[in-house]
Amino acid sequence: MPTVSRPEHTLPEQYLVLVFQALRLRVVTAALRSVDVKFTDVDYKVYTDAAAHVLKGGSPYERHTYRYSPLVAYLCLPNLLGCPFFGKLLFCCIDLAIALLIEKGLWRIHEECRHSRQEEGGSTRGRRHNAISVAENMSSNISKSSSSSGEYPVHTFLLPWCCWLIHPVVATVSARGNADSIPCLFVLLTVDAVRSQRLLLSAVLYCLAVHVKLYPVIYGVPILLYMQEGEIPVYLTFLPHRPKGFLRQLFWGLVSAPVAALLLPFRACCFLLRNMGRRQWAFGLLSVFSCFAIGSLFYHLYGFPFVFESYLYHATRSDHRHNLSLFFYLLYLDSLAPLKTVTFVALNKVCTTQASCTAFTKLFGVEVLRFLPYFLWWLCLLPFAVAATDLKKKTITQAFVAMAIFQLACLLWLFFGYQLEFEGKPVFLKLMFASAIFTLSQLGLVVFFVLKIRSNDAGQKAKGSCVDVAGAAQVAALERKQV
Repeated sequence: MPTVSRPEHTLPEQYLVLVFQALRLRVVTAALRSVDVKFTDVDYKVYTDAAAHVLKGGSPYERHTYRYSPLVAYLCLPNLLGCPFFGKLLFCCIDLAIALLIEKGLWRIHEECRHSRQEEGGSTRGRRHNAISVAENMSSNISKSSSSSGEYPVHTFLLPWCCWLIHPVVATVSARGNADSIPCLFVLLTVDAVRSQRLLLSAVLYCLAVHVKLYPVIYGVPILLYMQEGEIPVYLTFLPHRPKGFLRQLFWGLVSAPVAALLLPFRACCFLLRNMGRRQWAFGLLSVFSCFAIGSLFYHLYGFPFVFESYLYHATRSDHRHNLSLFFYLLYLDSLAPLKTVTFVALNKVCTTQASCTAFTKLFGVEVLRFLPYFLWWLCLLPFAVAATDLKKKTITQAFVAMAIFQLACLLWLFFGYQLEFEGKPVFLKLMFASAIFTLSQLGLVVFFVLKIRSNDAGQKAKGSCVDVAGAAQVAALERKQV
């Protein structure tokens, strides 16, 4: 594998970094303003109170409703040492580090693809080598930026900015003092370590990501698939083909494709259980050992409250107010109490907004609805999904439309959520339908990217076969000239 290093930023790009970080600091100072709905996230006060208990030699779990890793309380200790906004500043800096990691990852993928194409061109023998290499260079479908190692593809810089750094969700959540950017950082560090083939480091980072938030455990399957030797079976990327006819396409989009997408992880797990290699077993065992070591350390320090508040509580949690889940109304009616744990595992029955709305009246002159911190969990990976498509203008436009539909579904839910939580209106049924639309919009994003990436892979293989045919034709022409 080639050694890849991220190229240095140009001066205009460095100015952009400074400008947007300055804007984030401006957003952080909004907490000093007097508004109807407080800007600072209530969780930030929970972090600070837990840090106060740690500073006194106690347990962070002595603070009621503290249900996070002790590491979060440790990071917020400077809040009590003369800098009450240290945590917010730290989370904003983590956002910048995540953007740089995304850019580095995209650049690494670009360089690895270029290197693999060069190896494929050099694998031919004799007189075919030059002809096929020429044909391959002529038909290469690298992005419009360039295919040479000396030039910098534009999408590796634009995607981290558009999908992450200047995204309103990211800017708002971190500036309010929410720590959801921390697991995103560990996830991307894990991805970088895995692609660099640093097995021990990747296992430790993956363990830290799972320790801070439970959700990164789902990334274990993709990591193990990446380590798989040989090609991945086609059935692991299967989605039913889109049929003809409006009603059939409607059923395909609402039922068939989403169900198939949800079954993909189970197919992958079955495949891995039968075909795991040494590196995969080593990664799994190192990850389990690291998780056990960190868990044992904090259990020794804080006892069972650490285990319950950090992990077990989330398996029994039911929140029928701050909830965008499809099961929101059923939880409110409490008609499926025995199935609560099942619904949590299946579709995350509690997808909370933390505080549904934030007033920016003093800062921007208009009150807008605050977006949702849980979206940070997959927004940091969105640039990689976009980069895996063909990056054509039509595809980028379709991706923008899909994200716009998702954001509109989000705003629809927040509209009814504001009416319920702040105005006390009985809009539970409307909120349930908004949750259903919100869930479908996210499933639609999954299906969209799976189809686009699969189509791009098929196009790459088709162009590769065309390259072989063109190379053979050029070899035949050269032979005729020599004769």
